Amino acid sequence: MTTPHDGPYPGPYARRDAHGAPPPVPGVYNPYREPITPRSSGLPPTPPTPAREPRPPLLLVALGLLALGALPWLVLGLALTFLPLNVQGAIDEGQLAGTPLETWSVQEITDVVRTGAMVTLALAVAHLVLVGLTFRGSRAARTALAALTIGFLLGLAFLTATSGSMVFAVLLVVPLIGTGLLLSRAVSAWFAGPRAGM
Repeated sequence: MTTPHDGPYPGPYARRDAHGAPPPVPGVYNPYREPITPRSSGLPPTPPTPAREPRPPLLLVALGLLALGALPWLVLGLALTFLPLNVQGAIDEGQLAGTPLETWSVQEITDVVRTGAMVTLALAVAHLVLVGLTFRGSRAARTALAALTIGFLLGLAFLTATSGSMVFAVLLVVPLIGTGLLLSRAVSAWFAGPRAGM
């Protein structure tokens, strides 16, 4: 009388080893005899994934201020680029006396304003894109955003000093605070370590 354990092939009730594999059959290759592990396959073990740190609150405040500081220039660039301009009605001919613009035509002044508006619009869009990439954890975007904002702040400081208008001074405050927070020690430490959102 035969049993489930007899015969050249193991039956469903055959004994199994510690890994759950059936005993080997002579002359038959069993690929499941030994479980495949990093050690048995010769592959190096997978290193553990480092823990990701949450974004510091100062980073969120800094990016919010920098995005807010770019919005007025975005609106100004859109308006001067796509809306009709009445340069002749906005500029008094007496104000141009003794300046290089005295010999310029209205069309030439309009073209210069349009060109400046498009440059302003492009810089504002680039500023907002860098804000988004910095939020995702890009070190290069953070560096570019800080450099762009510092150059922007220097231009605003020059306009404030030469014109004496407090409008430029007000526009200077928000990005100045945002840049200071972006370059703070807590934000720099977060970018130096494992970053969330990548």
